[in-house]
Amino acid sequence: MIFLILLLTLTVTSPSTLAARKAKRQNDFWGSWGEWGECSRSCGGGISLRQRPCYSRRTDGGSSCIGPAESYRSCNIQDCPEGSRDFRAEQCAEFDGTEFQGKKYKWLPYYG
Repeated sequence: MIFLILLLTLTVTSPSTLAARKAKRQNDFWGSWGEWGECSRSCGGGISLRQRPCYSRRTDGGSSCIGPAESYRSCNIQDCPEGSRDFRAEQCAEFDGTEFQGKKYKWLPYYG
């Protein structure tokens, strides 16, 4: 008798639980992937990014989209021309002339 009641309880609650889970999954869905962004480097290997939005009908501000919102890929993997400035040197040069503690500096990469 107890087994029969337990079985009926499981049978009655399982469909509603499954329906609730299915409804929750249907409320959140991914939009289409956007275009690939600009490559981070012109040569020597860079990274490009694309994103996709998660659309949610939930009212609590959360979302249940499964999977990543961002995707990355390698780009411009060809070697840089000989004599090109090193990538670290390029990064440092962006701060040349920027004031730091009241003085302006020429920044050089550190290869420790």
